[in-house]
This record gives sequence, C-alpha cells and structure tokens, in this order.
Amino acid sequence: MTGTIPFVAAVLLPTVDPAVPVELKPEPLLLAALAGVLRNAQDGELPLFVRTLGMSQPALLRMAGCCFPALDYHEPIPERKYAALLACTPPEFHRLQARLLAQRGADADPCHADWAARALAAACLGQRFLWQDLGLTGREELEALLRRYFGPLYVRNGGRGQWKPFLMQELGAAPAARLGAGFV
Repeated sequence: MTGTIPFVAAVLLPTVDPAVPVELKPEPLLLAALAGVLRNAQDGELPLFVRTLGMSQPALLRMAGCCFPALDYHEPIPERKYAALLACTPPEFHRLQARLLAQRGADADPCHADWAARALAAACLGQRFLWQDLGLTGREELEALLRRYFGPLYVRNGGRGQWKPFLMQELGAAPAARLGAGFV
C-alpha cells in the first residue's frame, strides 16, 4: 500500500472523498456496513473470502477508492492470492446477492445496491446477529439499510425481523443451510 494507514484501521473511520462525484458517494450507513464486513473478515468473525466481497479485484479497488479514499488502498493483492480468496466464495453468497439485487428499490443507486447486497450476503455467513456481522450499531440501522436499498424485501418481511432466517426462506433453503446462525 502506498499510504501509511493500515487497511483495518482505515475502514474503522470511513470517509468519502469530496472529489468523488455526488452520485457515486455512498451514504454513511452503507459505508459503515462495508467497513464492518471488511473489518469482521479481517478479524476472523467472517470467512476470509469476504475481504473480496465476491468482486473482481479491479471492482473491489474501485469500491475501496470511492468509499475509503483516506485508505489509499489502490495496490492490488498478488493475483494468485486474490484468486485463491475469491475461489473460496460459497455459491450461497452469490445466490443471496442476486436475490437481494432482484429486490432493489427503484430509487436505490444500482452500484450502491450491489455493494449493499454484497455486504449483506457476506454478513449472513457470520454466526452473530446480522447487524453485528455488518458492524452496525443495532437492529434499527440494519432495517434502515434494508429499507433504503431493498424496499420490496423489507416490506415483505413485515417487520418480523429475524433477517437471516427470512433471507434463507427467500432463497428457498432449509433453515440449517450454510448461512450463519445468528438471528435478527
């Protein structure tokens, strides 16, 4: 890395570069969720592949540059190491990400919704409450994130909470499937 701020330390305090066009600037809640899953992957609370968010490395570097410009995280991981991390991505991650994107709210930015879907799908693989695996402060922030980016899905849940079991049901998977065991 060219900067002096370690990756994990930098994502603890995400910032948005004023030079980034307004339409590309993620909202603080999305920044918190992205920083949270990346931090939790780094800390071992989520599978290590989560450091890739299931993205190609150029896409991940673009996201990091947009969301965490103070990080100066623009030097790629060696290609073979990145490919090995990416190869560990379970199929459930991609299925859940696609399901979330299919429920994107009409006013949600497609790029930001993709990043939110990846963060949520990654957090579903943790063993704690979904809001904890996202690095959010509580259930209210989780629900605000879901309302903002995946309104139809949020409405379909009907305020019942318990998002991990609900998302498994949306995938048509058995409750004991691979997604994390935390309930919120």
